[in-house]
Amino acid sequence: MKNFFFGCIVFTLFWQSCQTKKNTPQTESDTTISNTPTTTVDSSKQKPINKQDSNVVTKPLQDPNTLDYISYYDRVYEISLKYPKTWRKELNKYVPFKITAPQEGTSDSMKENFYYVVFDETPDKNDILNKNKKEVLNLEQMKDKMITQLTMVKPNRKDTKVLSSNRVMINGTPAYEIISTGIINGFAMKYRICVIKKDTKQYYLYFATEQYTYDRYKPYADLLITSFMIK
Repeated sequence: MKNFFFGCIVFTLFWQSCQTKKNTPQTESDTTISNTPTTTVDSSKQKPINKQDSNVVTKPLQDPNTLDYISYYDRVYEISLKYPKTWRKELNKYVPFKITAPQEGTSDSMKENFYYVVFDETPDKNDILNKNKKEVLNLEQMKDKMITQLTMVKPNRKDTKVLSSNRVMINGTPAYEIISTGIINGFAMKYRICVIKKDTKQYYLYFATEQYTYDRYKPYADLLITSFMIK
């Protein structure tokens, strides 16, 4: 059981992030937050894009600070965050929360997405024989395990590289931010992963895009991650 949970986390990461775009209705429990427009994204700062997708991704994205937002609260894990109203929240049995960016065109087949996973280290009272022992990790161990799992060779991924691993603070809580790239199911992907440890829970935040769209969507990742709060 030592690496089972982390294997599941990384499998979920790659499986969830590499899917074609579709629209899923929002839930009624979310609340809209309106922001006043202030600035727009400077298109001159956009980097060159793959030719096959230039008709989609050369158009600047709207500054995330000018959008209307949905305020979300996870009652199970007592987590709150906000996300753009134009993004869609998906019902998903594998992760407690997942949102995807709107489709930008017919050739835009890869979902830019954000989701989180929570692992509770609290022993199961019904597991008398302790068959499903939960691994207790500190923040440093969580980071090291994640990097190890990311760089393991798997049939559906190759050329995985960890570009950076830095200690950060997310709303006053210590965390690690890991930036990784790789070829996943044929997509050249880039991930921004944050690991957080608070009390007996491990939190894993994922933001996934194709490599050539990462810089365009980075402001959205900043907004989503900085809005993530644990009660």
